[in-house]
Amino acid sequence: MLKTLSKGIAVVALAASSLSFAGDKGNVDVIIQAKEGGNTWRISNIFSDSLKEVGYDTNVIPAGSCFNAQKHLKKNFNKKPTVFIYSELTHVNFEKRGCAYDLESGYAGPLYNRVNVMCTRKGEVADIRKFLASKDTFTVAASNTWPERIFTTLSDASGKKMQFVPYKSSGSATRGLLAGDTDFLYTGLVAKVAKNDKLDCFGVTSANPVAGIAPLNDTFPGYEMGTLSATWFAYTVNMTDEQKAQMANVAVNLSKDSPTWGQWIQDSIMIPGSDIPTYSVDDVVKNTANYR
Repeated sequence: MLKTLSKGIAVVALAASSLSFAGDKGNVDVIIQAKEGGNTWRISNIFSDSLKEVGYDTNVIPAGSCFNAQKHLKKNFNKKPTVFIYSELTHVNFEKRGCAYDLESGYAGPLYNRVNVMCTRKGEVADIRKFLASKDTFTVAASNTWPERIFTTLSDASGKKMQFVPYKSSGSATRGLLAGDTDFLYTGLVAKVAKNDKLDCFGVTSANPVAGIAPLNDTFPGYEMGTLSATWFAYTVNMTDEQKAQMANVAVNLSKDSPTWGQWIQDSIMIPGSDIPTYSVDDVVKNTANYR
């Protein structure tokens, strides 16, 4: 039953709007599995505030790490309904650390999707195709969390050697490009990248333009990972099937129903869950493999 619910959760969610548990939508714990002050911390608090706007009472649990979160859940003798933001990228990272969650049992609907982007330094590349024709090897700055296959398949599509230059973070990769250490930057498309006036971003991993940036496959036709993106979703623990279905409906529609979440989605240049309502746990499992 649980597996069937998980796989069909995006469809179930569309019919679950009338479901609720005691006290409107009830009380839930929102676990944060990252250190205070980081991006995950910030987004998780926005998520908690947004759940309040749509009828939940929330209690933030600042676990700080996946290990502490799992200790908390094991000690949660009252089996308090719990939710947190999870993603394909997070899952692969947690796998490496030995604390990943079972995707089938907890998936509860898409919250947002983020595409990736390639950029050059502003004003240095007037014609990307002429630039690509100018030499045989190019260097690409990117966080060391990206899999090598992104760049080997880019080499195959371009006919050029695309040499992956790993940095400890996306921010340091951006600084590496701007310092002139590499030819290109590959990173997730977020507001600070799109609004950086020192960057010229020419391609996104999407079949359609995003934030006025053309699809990467326009520059690299046939690029195997030209539509690679990542989806963040609600992950539930200690919820009944009914409660989980209700949370799935909330997750998919949160950008429309919560002013706070909707504004964050818009400001952050994310694709809202309501645009991908049928994104299922099977899609998550399939896409997770791309990041290993």
